[in-house]
Amino acid sequence: MRKDVPSLLVASVHHRGPCGDCDALFATLRHTVGDAVAGSALCVFGIASAGDSLDVECGLPVTRPVQGGPVRTRHLPGGTVLAATHRGPDRTLAESWEALYDYIEAANVDVVGARREIYLERDMSGREEHVTELQVPVGLAQDRGARDAR
Repeated sequence: MRKDVPSLLVASVHHRGPCGDCDALFATLRHTVGDAVAGSALCVFGIASAGDSLDVECGLPVTRPVQGGPVRTRHLPGGTVLAATHRGPDRTLAESWEALYDYIEAANVDVVGARREIYLERDMSGREEHVTELQVPVGLAQDRGARDAR
């Protein structure tokens, strides 16, 4: 689904390393951010993400700038994204990402930013019935021609 997302003020921690470290980063974020939380947790993935090693920014939307330790605040740009909803365990996210990128390839759009995961619902019951929105910032391929002509 194509949709426009607003820019967000985000408190975040940058991480390079194993996927399993993200839970501890979110705990640090929640502790530092406190009552400034203004939405669902998210990750913005860098280009170097591969296999079990990540280049990722773990973040929380906030109502005001927050800083402390490794936590920094910045504006995450808004814009047009192609989005898909993944329902189920995190270990099957790769299948949903693959389907989204297959759609992007067929849809004549250009990826214009880092991919994002928005953790809408986290099932703590042990059944792992999570709900995660996958987002890829895109532009129309025809817009690329206009940019290239400048």
